[in-house]
Amino acid sequence: MEDETGSAVYKLGDIFRASELTRVKSNCDTGENELFSQQFYKWQKPGYQPLYLYSIIDHANAGTSSNVGIAKSLDKFFESDYSSALMDLRALDADYNDITCTFDL
Repeated sequence: MEDETGSAVYKLGDIFRASELTRVKSNCDTGENELFSQQFYKWQKPGYQPLYLYSIIDHANAGTSSNVGIAKSLDKFFESDYSSALMDLRALDADYNDITCTFDL
């Protein structure tokens, strides 16, 4: 999922139907035009349990990469048993201070 031009990087819309995704606002969102972009979503399809997702796109010197996480609740992303060294999810404010992420469902 990495590419120097960003043209071959998968985005959330490549994996899920847009009609099944609802954007969830958070104080941990970052702008889509930033070098590091992070947003949250709810996936809902009739007859299925809703799932929650984060989508990250990181434009670094070595190329562009994307990361998508899926869980049964948004809070699950920030629990210690869920996190790993490879997960790029951030809980920071604009001044890079640690914060508790909140979500507007």
